[in-house]
Amino acid sequence: MKRKTIFFIILFTIFTLLLIIFLFKNNNTKEKSIITSNNNIKIDIKYPTYNNKKLNKKIDKVISSYINTIEDYPKYTNDNLYTLFIEYKEYKYKNYISIVFNIEYYLGGAHPNHSIETIIYNTKDHNFITINNLISDNKNIISNLSKISRRELEKNKIFQDKTLKAMMLDGTTPNKKNFTKLIFSNKGLILYFERYQIAPYYLGEYNITIPYNNLNINI
Repeated sequence: MKRKTIFFIILFTIFTLLLIIFLFKNNNTKEKSIITSNNNIKIDIKYPTYNNKKLNKKIDKVISSYINTIEDYPKYTNDNLYTLFIEYKEYKYKNYISIVFNIEYYLGGAHPNHSIETIIYNTKDHNFITINNLISDNKNIISNLSKISRRELEKNKIFQDKTLKAMMLDGTTPNKKNFTKLIFSNKGLILYFERYQIAPYYLGEYNITIPYNNLNINI
């Protein structure tokens, strides 16, 4: 009986170690870059790749959409220099890999354009997580995110200005489209607000971190 117990303990330990090695191998991150420059276009992109075709395909789709926008945009004169810069940050929490892309692109005009793209991937279920999944877990999640966002953002002194506060309140109304840029981190759910959403362009982007115990979601 004792030998049988020891055997199962050894077997369980080996299985656990193999599982850890497998997960590490499949979730290990490698960084790639795309750098190109000519008279009309300058591109500098950094992005992660994984031993996971589904996740890589999603990342490639995000990157390709911006490259195609730059390359297909009309070149009116030889003086135009269109630029595209993409950087990323990766977060790992439980079974989730989250990636946030910070994108800057210039197609002429007074200043570059900026946007944020986020991806959350469940390595256990092999599915992507969006705001729709959170709504399925908690039908009141949008209302909660709106209230929490406003409470946290109002701590910033700039929103004491009536005009800026009105813009912030408008950009955090309980509407799903205001809360699509999100990721999972060890400290909580991070929400991102792009330029113009809650403040003028010159004030940049904003993000807030909401502890999971403040949200009734199953992650």
